[in-house]
Amino acid sequence: MSFIKLTFISLLVLFSACTKKSEKSTSAPETQGAVCEDKKLVYKTCTEQDVIFAQAEEQAKKAGKPLLVKFGFENCPWCLALHKSFKEGGLKDFVSEQFVVAEINIIPDSGKKVFEKIKGSYAKKSNETGFPFLIVYDPQKKKSVHQDTGDLEDNSNGKGHNLQKVKLALSNAVKKLKSL
Repeated sequence: MSFIKLTFISLLVLFSACTKKSEKSTSAPETQGAVCEDKKLVYKTCTEQDVIFAQAEEQAKKAGKPLLVKFGFENCPWCLALHKSFKEGGLKDFVSEQFVVAEINIIPDSGKKVFEKIKGSYAKKSNETGFPFLIVYDPQKKKSVHQDTGDLEDNSNGKGHNLQKVKLALSNAVKKLKSL
């Protein structure tokens, strides 16, 4: 996990100039005539993270589902491996049936603000946790349950997670959320 924290800090320094320039914009910022392109990225960099969250929150309200917020960043191998499990792997059906998913880039300030807004009783700050980091959020009650994914890792075949542990942890988070 310390590798992730070091990578996170390095990325913060690297992207600080870009995020400060685009912090007021809700759409793709332009830099010297070039348009920001992030369509192929899991963790968007061109769109403000609070906009991504608000859209997913509204979708979850309409669907009557909890919002699964996955915090991470593009250069995090664990983040991308978990994303792949959600989209293509053994968790695809479970996740799509049970949740609306928002993938929030934790690097820009707007990502940190989303984290602080919905972290609930989680005591740590965004730079004190490992990634990916999951929050199951009830958009009706404005309550949340957090899940550190470090306990769910299975790195026997590279960077990744034990899918049964992830599914159980998410199921337990939903049960806990309903009891709040």
